[in-house]
Amino acid sequence: MIFRLSGIAAICIFALQAPMTNAWEPRPTRGSGRSQQERDRSFNDRLKETLPDFDASGQAMAPLLLGLAYKHKLPMALECVTYDTVRRPLNLRLKLHSLRDIIDGIVSAVPGFQVDFTGGLVDVYCPKARLDPSNPFNATVRRFDVTNLDTHFADAELLCSLARQTKPNTACGGSIASGQWPDVSITLHLENQRVYEILNAIVSQNGRAVWTPIFPLPRSLGENKSNFWYIYPLDPSFQSAVLQDLESAFPRPKTDEKRRD
Repeated sequence: MIFRLSGIAAICIFALQAPMTNAWEPRPTRGSGRSQQERDRSFNDRLKETLPDFDASGQAMAPLLLGLAYKHKLPMALECVTYDTVRRPLNLRLKLHSLRDIIDGIVSAVPGFQVDFTGGLVDVYCPKARLDPSNPFNATVRRFDVTNLDTHFADAELLCSLARQTKPNTACGGSIASGQWPDVSITLHLENQRVYEILNAIVSQNGRAVWTPIFPLPRSLGENKSNFWYIYPLDPSFQSAVLQDLESAFPRPKTDEKRRD
């Protein structure tokens, strides 16, 4: 079973009432050979880059951040996305500022949002959303173990871990769009981490990815039959797809469209 987001094959894992097992077979991949410490150092070096002139040009926060992520190869989490982050234009112009300061300035211009650079990625989040018990990204995963897996197989294992917690006697299965990072493998052994923390760890270890929610979010974990997030490669061919998926989740009101015409 495959869902498609702007032409991209997305993982879809379904739960079946059966003895607990995985209906898909994880495929070990060859690692890139770079340690997490080396990846973090490279990430922090890129954040220090000075841009001579940055002009928001009336764009909203999400497209601005995605543009920087794809241009400068910054792993990123758009953990919290709203209509304003996708549609409300910002007026911001900065000269001779570091990439880190520019990102901080963009996020600070939208009330209720913060950014964290400490996990080896640009993590854009809403403190209020992290306190919301109904937010599915706040669900705690008791155990998450993957070794030398393709990013999307690691991604799928997260969904299966959630399914096994909500319905212990279930099986996971589906079609997975693997092979987008052939030289990257994910190895994580985590306990009692929230969903967003595990997704951040996957993207940070990958080093060339960005994740966003898929809307509408499930009201409870038992309702979802597929992933409610997607991890996109930081390849230029995917940039427009990420933005299109977010824009489709937050369409402009018809009155705004008429005004623009």
